[in-house]
Amino acid sequence: MLSTFVGADAAAFERRCHAMGLRDRTVSLGPAMDEATLERIGSAAAEGIHGVSGYFQHLQTERNGTLLERYRQRFGRWAPPLSSLSESMFEAIHVWAAAARKVRSTDPVAVADEIRRGRYDLPRGTLDLHGEHHVDQPLYLAEARGTTFGSMGDGPAHP
Repeated sequence: MLSTFVGADAAAFERRCHAMGLRDRTVSLGPAMDEATLERIGSAAAEGIHGVSGYFQHLQTERNGTLLERYRQRFGRWAPPLSSLSESMFEAIHVWAAAARKVRSTDPVAVADEIRRGRYDLPRGTLDLHGEHHVDQPLYLAEARGTTFGSMGDGPAHP
């Protein structure tokens, strides 16, 4: 089933599906599902959930390893898992800063023009922007393993 719930609503829905025995007959695909939500669902109820996203905490990229290491150093080992939303905000700040450095300006138009034609190595992988309407970025399909996601393939899917 396609679950488009987010956050607490997704957690409540998935726990209820598990309680009703639906996990024996179906799997859930949550395009907004991440490790932060899996934690709230719980290990047993999360079995059978799949997610598709540009970012999962388990990604084996050098930049993701660095991000997670710095995150844990700053907030401790009991900090909540990084959500795809928080990682996206991290990336947005870094993309903006890289473009501003390249054009040596903070002028919004100049920075936006540079962003539109940039290539960025980020925790999720390489992001290529080609003009105003084309983004080439990795997308990952993952399966819940307890309260974390594990990869279902050798790497990202590319269009």
